[in-house]
Amino acid sequence: MSYKGSMTLKIVGNKAQVETAVKKALAKELGVEDSAVSVSATESRRLSDASARQLAGTWKIDFTVTAPEAKMVAVEAKVTSLKTSTASLKTELKVQLKAAGVSDAEIAKMEVSSFTAQKQASGTTGTTGTTGTGASQSTGGARSFNSLSLFTALAALATASMHAV
Repeated sequence: MSYKGSMTLKIVGNKAQVETAVKKALAKELGVEDSAVSVSATESRRLSDASARQLAGTWKIDFTVTAPEAKMVAVEAKVTSLKTSTASLKTELKVQLKAAGVSDAEIAKMEVSSFTAQKQASGTTGTTGTTGTGASQSTGGARSFNSLSLFTALAALATASMHAV
């Protein structure tokens, strides 16, 4: 099983520093190996100030966390907690950004926002996106229905994108 999600990180740093720090921080927060986390960071920055002063970049972080079924209950609990408060993730990101070479002054100004994550059906691949209601919590038979709906939505997206080319 896996979780796909995203968040926004505002920090001065390069792509390698951001991706490494986020990967290690998510792995530690969710109790999985670093190898179970994949991260992609895309920076957007205001280009109106081309002076030597570095402006904090706004990084859109997309991630996937894959864990054995035995760990998914713990991962699910932590993801639910992070959706409410990213305080513990921010603390771990500060440690990992420092280890990646980001200055203390920049780390002190770091902002984390819009943390989201959705549980994925095992064996399903596709793009991150919204599949309708955005509901991430389900129980029992409803979970099977949501997984099937997600699969159907991803298949429709894949078909639509093939026809759009």
